[in-house]
Amino acid sequence: MQRRLSYAVIALASSAALVAGCGGGSSGGSTGSTGATGTNNSSQTPSAELTSAFSNLSKAQTLTLGLHLDTDAATLKGIASDSSSTLTDAQANAIAGAKIQIEVVAPSGKTIGDLSSGGSTGAAVDFTVSDNGTNWVTIRSVNKTLYVQAAVKDILDAVGQGQMYAQLQAGVAQAPSFVQALFQGKWVSLPESAASSLTGSSGSGSGQQAQQLVDGLKQILANDVTVTRTDTGTTDTLELKANSRTLASDFVTTFSSLVPQAQSALSQADPSSVPNRDIVVNAGVTNAALSQLSIDFGQFSPDPATNHLPLVVDIAETGPAITAPSGAVQVNTQELGQLFGSLLGGNLGSGVG
Repeated sequence: MQRRLSYAVIALASSAALVAGCGGGSSGGSTGSTGATGTNNSSQTPSAELTSAFSNLSKAQTLTLGLHLDTDAATLKGIASDSSSTLTDAQANAIAGAKIQIEVVAPSGKTIGDLSSGGSTGAAVDFTVSDNGTNWVTIRSVNKTLYVQAAVKDILDAVGQGQMYAQLQAGVAQAPSFVQALFQGKWVSLPESAASSLTGSSGSGSGQQAQQLVDGLKQILANDVTVTRTDTGTTDTLELKANSRTLASDFVTTFSSLVPQAQSALSQADPSSVPNRDIVVNAGVTNAALSQLSIDFGQFSPDPATNHLPLVVDIAETGPAITAPSGAVQVNTQELGQLFGSLLGGNLGSGVG
């Protein structure tokens, strides 16, 4: 089991390198542009079209990414059964219907490229985890204020643990008012400066490290990945292929040197345990911009010909307006600091905000 878990972690890391390395660092964009509106340039080499498709995303003011598994509950239960595990109907339905959506909107007159290059602040961000159309958790950043909402009861019901809600409710009754509000599914708000003080994060040096990571991923792409065009039309389809063992090894080597915080975890990874086989990621290009990424995790199974579990990332240069929710309960930062301090044995100070 431990070997299988280690292998899965490396496989996921390798896939991340394969996908993210393709377009990282494409931060330059025309200020004020609304994104790519041209037609696909299929006369370019596949690699050049892919690089251009990533770059064009930076020209948009809005960027929305939606991540989900392209599967159903019955398939998930079958996969679990094949690996000597079990999933209840509720659990399988929850996993099949789960979706993560991230939307970023640059300030007026700015682009996504301006944000990634550090040339602009004040972007609005919405991060939502939903299941079968119901929002489970939403974290929103608007005008330097964080807003959080969680559907605790819906989450417990979806995973078949609805009976726990009443028990938790009794305990939360003695908690600070903002905790009670969050438990009841209401919005709570917290200044971003207070959140930074609580976590001790100043953000210094993050931009430089991010650029180093991007450069490392681009180097992995140049060394390990080949790009082939498999279809053209309104949407061009590009196939990215790399050897899984080589990709895993280069990923571990690169990130061990660039991310000190990850060295301990990565030192436990054994790239030689990854099967020596090619893996494929498919990319869609629409209107000259990247519109979809997909990877079939069945490739990492012992029987890739019959096991299929596609993970899809849909990418759009549009999205709804991100606004501050009304009626949010403000977090008492002193109580929040005390709450974290009690949970972590008093290691956090109470001087938040």
